[in-house]
Amino acid sequence: MKKIVLALLLAFTGYVSFAQDYERFKVNAFAKKPEDSKKDIDKLLADPKAKDKPQTLFWAFATYSNLYFDTLLYVKYPNADSVAWAELEAYAKKDTGLAVLKENMSIFPALEYLKSASINLGIVSFNHSNWQQSLKGFSQVNKLDTFLAAHNLLVNKNFLDTTVVLYTGYAAQNSGNADLAVYYYRVLADREIRIGDNKHFESNMYTFIVDHYLKTGDTENFNKYIALGKKVFPEYASSWSQFEMQNATTNSSLTDLMAKYKSDAAAGKLTEEQFATFGDAFSQPDKKQAAKLDSAGKVALKLNAADAYSHAYKFTPNGIYAYNIGVLYYNVYDEELGTRYYKLRGEGPVLKAARAEVEKQQQQYADSSIAWLTQAYTVLKAKTDIEKREKSILGNAIKDLANLYQWKSEKSKGVDAKAVDKYEALYKQFDAEADKY
Repeated sequence: MKKIVLALLLAFTGYVSFAQDYERFKVNAFAKKPEDSKKDIDKLLADPKAKDKPQTLFWAFATYSNLYFDTLLYVKYPNADSVAWAELEAYAKKDTGLAVLKENMSIFPALEYLKSASINLGIVSFNHSNWQQSLKGFSQVNKLDTFLAAHNLLVNKNFLDTTVVLYTGYAAQNSGNADLAVYYYRVLADREIRIGDNKHFESNMYTFIVDHYLKTGDTENFNKYIALGKKVFPEYASSWSQFEMQNATTNSSLTDLMAKYKSDAAAGKLTEEQFATFGDAFSQPDKKQAAKLDSAGKVALKLNAADAYSHAYKFTPNGIYAYNIGVLYYNVYDEELGTRYYKLRGEGPVLKAARAEVEKQQQQYADSSIAWLTQAYTVLKAKTDIEKREKSILGNAIKDLANLYQWKSEKSKGVDAKAVDKYEALYKQFDAEADKY
């Protein structure tokens, strides 16, 4: 009987000892001595009898959240936030009703410390372009809000700190984590929250989401968020339409795309931007898809591109559209037909007749190329505020024109002396300008 009494006495003594330890945390809290609390809590966490008690886990969380909150001490204890989170999660599993936390909330606002410290880390790091640290801080704020909601500690169960969520997305985007940025932006987009203005489409979060799904080929989410973008920012109608065009041109086979182009163009429902997008898609096709096309298919692709740019040119007669058309015809004349002509080398009437037919086609495409390159040359050379890219294009147009006129001069020899003189003069004109741009 004495042994049982002694065992109970020892157990009671241990209970009193732990109670005294927990009271000491309150004293340290009032005295603002978090490092003293750290020494005490580390001892309890190392004690097998105390480490799993809800009070120990709570005060471990509370102590380390205080170290995290104190910016000077956080430098000294850089893992304080990680420890605080680990202990909070461990505590919540032991004390599902958070009784110890609620009992001590007025004495030690540990949750507020954790949130304030996280916000501070997010803002300060953001202002110094330290995106990884900023993402860490803002992510912790969102994580804590989720914790508070899960444990009914929010007055408004549907509370959402839109500013924090937005800046978490910004930090993720700036750190190069597109998937995480989209995750946070979607939280806001799903609520149809309008953030931004109608002057900065490129930095709009809906734009980022839609562009992300365009690049990843996620058609279902692309359609979902472009619909939301249209609803929240209807003033961007033409830009959303452009995105839809890009999605169609990116995620369709070249054969289907050419059929769609012909159908839409014939229906007269394409805008300048849409014509230009089709032109880009046909002139810069997916390499794997283009490799599957035969020679006739490749020519058809270039001709569709030239046709699309020519329609865009009717809306805005700029030199770049004209140059693109000229180069496309040049490529048919030189790459497709030039290669075909070379393969027909040799003697005999059959080969000679075949070469004559190819050359006839070359003459037609060379003339079309000259007409559009000359148009590009005229438009760009007349500009008083020509840009760097336009200068480069002008220089290329001049060199291509020189090559075309030299070829036509050679082909006219022994056939038309006047044509030789004409083309020779034009060749010399453009060749003399070749190094000016």
